[in-house]
Amino acid sequence: MRVLMYHEVGAAPGGRSIYAMDRGRFAAHAEWLAARVADGWAARRAEDEVAAGLAITFDDGYADALEIAAPLLAARRLPFTVFVTRGHVESGDRRYLSPAGLRELAAAGATIGSHGRRHVPLTSCTDGELDDELRGSREWLEAALGRAVTTMSYPHGAVDARVRGAAVRAGYAVAYTSRFGPVPAGGDDLARPRVDVWARDGVGTLGAKLAGHWDWMAART
Repeated sequence: MRVLMYHEVGAAPGGRSIYAMDRGRFAAHAEWLAARVADGWAARRAEDEVAAGLAITFDDGYADALEIAAPLLAARRLPFTVFVTRGHVESGDRRYLSPAGLRELAAAGATIGSHGRRHVPLTSCTDGELDDELRGSREWLEAALGRAVTTMSYPHGAVDARVRGAAVRAGYAVAYTSRFGPVPAGGDDLARPRVDVWARDGVGTLGAKLAGHWDWMAART
């Protein structure tokens, strides 16, 4: 399985951030992905068992996951997961999901996972801070949504053996890194890799990444 990692998808065209994609480009991605699924690809949720197919994820909890991504993906019956940072939701910053928007997104069919409490590198946290980042974000999301949250992605991709162990103790069953590549059958469910999608990737580049032509990036991530 290959898991796509998006971030922001409602940015102005031609922006400078590598992770801030504009709406038109993401719409083209959604259409292209839907065509691939129609051709026989299996579209899966990120927390499903590893199998041949595709999963779509978003990090950070931007408001455009609700405003832009959800309508485009739901119309094409493409499941997706949004990894949400608790502090972003609580901040009142309109770039991110509000508490009401978070619940609306979940009601629209998105799977919600955790992306830490403060979006800090977990490898730099003390043991107490690490537990608060992991357990505090999960329990807050569960209370907000009224459902179990057992999936997460590591902020900044920062994970080591100590962080992985803390994630297990905090109640997570599946966790994603920022390491580039496919999810191997029989691999570590608490350290699954993804396919990084950048703001200026056209559908040709997206297809090349899904076909494995960019897997050399694993050596750099």
